[in-house]
This record gives sequence, C-alpha cells and structure tokens, in this order.
Amino acid sequence: MWGVAACALIIASVLLIWKDKERFEQCHKWMMYTMVGGGWLFVLLYFAGYYFRSEPVDVPRSLVPWFAVHGTLALVALLGATLLLATRDTSDRGFFPGTGLIDRLNNRHRLYGTVVALLWLFTHIGGIVNLYLLR
Repeated sequence: MWGVAACALIIASVLLIWKDKERFEQCHKWMMYTMVGGGWLFVLLYFAGYYFRSEPVDVPRSLVPWFAVHGTLALVALLGATLLLATRDTSDRGFFPGTGLIDRLNNRHRLYGTVVALLWLFTHIGGIVNLYLLR
C-alpha cells in the first residue's frame, strides 16, 4: 500500500507544479515529511517482518539481481530524500564546517530533488511489481 500511496503523492506533486506553483510550495514540505517518514516506517516494518517471519520467503534465483537493484535504489532514494530534508533548514556553520556541502545541497535542491523523486517513483513502481512477482 505504501508504494501506491507514495506514487500517488509524487504524481500529485507533479500535477500541482504544473497547475498551481503557490499551492505546491505550501504543501511540498508537508508532503516530503510524510513521504520520508512513511518510507522509514516501511523499512522498519519490512525488516521486522523479515526478522519475525516464521517461514522463509522463497525467491527464485533469477529474481535475486532484480531485488538487489530494487532495494539498493530504494535505500539510495530514501537516504537522499532524508538528507535533502535534513539540510533544507540548516547551514554549513553547524554541520561539516568549511566544506560547503550543506549549502551546495540547498542551492541545488531542485535538481537533487528531481533525481530523488524519479528514483523513488521507479522503486515504488518496482515494489508494486514485486508483489506480483512473488505471488
């Protein structure tokens, strides 16, 4: 369900950008907190379900590379979104002084955010595909 909800939020945000930029700016921060929080909750529930599962999941060997790529890209997207969200209201004075990392992330927020959103959309669509592959 989280994959479907996150895809809907991403698509809704793109439609809001095209239709009404002011409204998008107002709800963007709330949407990002929701998606990042939901993403981390999903990861925690996924690992808990994997750890406490009584029967192991039988994954065909041919699908192992797909699941490895899917999981890696999903975590890269989640870590990227978390980093962008965490650095948005901070400056280099407190974190990594003298490196310019935080300011660079904030100055290129739109570019990095677009890349992360595309990765996130791809991995969520892949998660929906995974449901059908494992049935």
